Amino acid sequence: MKYIERQIGWMIIVPGIGILVLLLITYINQWGNNPMSFSGLIIISLIFVVSLLLFFQMKTSVDNEQIRISYGIGLIKKAIAIKNIERIEIVRNKWYYGLGIRMIKNGWLYNIQGLDAIELKLKNSKSIIRIGTADSKKLKKEVELKMNSSGIDN
Repeated sequence: MKYIERQIGWMIIVPGIGILVLLLITYINQWGNNPMSFSGLIIISLIFVVSLLLFFQMKTSVDNEQIRISYGIGLIKKAIAIKNIERIEIVRNKWYYGLGIRMIKNGWLYNIQGLDAIELKLKNSKSIIRIGTADSKKLKKEVELKMNSSGIDN
């Protein structure tokens, strides 16, 4: 059985849509001394629409082989082999670690909302990987089940 968690990135969606609406209003009303051109509206809007498509959600899935993390429509992704996990624990991120894909003090953070996460220490690596989650206990349990069924001690 496969575990899947989808988190919606409201902290990205709401400001992104707000900016798109503001851009449209600015163009329609032609505000300022040098109003926005139609091509400017299209280019800036496309940048925000692409950003929203890339980061509107984070999907974490766990199967017998891997933990997979993907953002938005799935172009940005990361896979971690279960057999490479040495240790797993529940952690709480510092607020200033932020959202998205971040390099943190001793590794990488994949997060889209909140502060709760699991931390993975990988074999043959000094760095860690943190995965943001809405339910850290459930995600940890699922990963541990897959580790145990693979014959890996945690």
